[in-house]
Amino acid sequence: MLKIKGLLHTEYLSYIPQSYIYYSSGRRSKIQIWGLRENARLCAISCLHVHLVGPALGVVLVSSLDFGLDYRLVKGIILSCVGGPCSWLSLALCTSDYAASVVALNYLSTLIAEPLAMIILCGRATVPPLGGIISTILTTATPFLIGVTVKRYSGDTCTTKLCACLLAYMSCCQLLAKSGGLLTTHYVLVTIVIEFCWLVMSAGTCWLYVRCGLLKEEQFQTLAMCSIPKSLEYGWQSTCRPPGLSSLPSVFLAPAQAILLAAMAGDDDNEYAFGDNNDGDEQRQISMQ
Repeated sequence: MLKIKGLLHTEYLSYIPQSYIYYSSGRRSKIQIWGLRENARLCAISCLHVHLVGPALGVVLVSSLDFGLDYRLVKGIILSCVGGPCSWLSLALCTSDYAASVVALNYLSTLIAEPLAMIILCGRATVPPLGGIISTILTTATPFLIGVTVKRYSGDTCTTKLCACLLAYMSCCQLLAKSGGLLTTHYVLVTIVIEFCWLVMSAGTCWLYVRCGLLKEEQFQTLAMCSIPKSLEYGWQSTCRPPGLSSLPSVFLAPAQAILLAAMAGDDDNEYAFGDNNDGDEQRQISMQ
């Protein structure tokens, strides 16, 4: 009976929806090096936003607000902004053919940027446990590559979005259990305000890239979907994050970023996808005539 309860632990059950999201993304993706070259600027700006602009916005926001917060809560807010990309949320909501390439580059750059950030914030570089690395490979690369080998499709993403909602719920429950301590109304409200303001500022910065001419307008959604969401797993931060209240910011970051990105996605998932979709519409109109 104890073995069955261990297998049904939330940590293990979360691998099922997460693996399906990567598998579905593999079936939707185009593995085209030529297309990646054409959008090299998008990939570079996305990496800079994830590892430099986003954390800088978080530090500036926390420094400009004086709420008399506990040091653990302040450090938790900063660490939540420094974290790597939340790949499964990006791939669940973004239907661009090149989203997987941008997310992969963001994750690879995390292997360099995250230890450097930990040296600055904690005075030492931390290494994630070997078990976490193995589970990441098994639940990301393996199902994605299996999906790539299967016949490509571009159907509805309702199932992947439901899986993302389930993962967000599981993550909130786990992080809330770890937060511990005395969760006062003051801490909760201030944390919600700070996390929401940071997400809005991050999204506004992504739109600023378009307004400045650095990116095309149709690339905005792909950049936002792949650059704004932050990973809720500690990984590199395991030995740097204080126990207790430092987990509270991630509890509210999980649903906040999911709601914001879902609102940005809108009803038409392919509205900002790479390429021009007008050709298909014109062909359908000609065939009807």
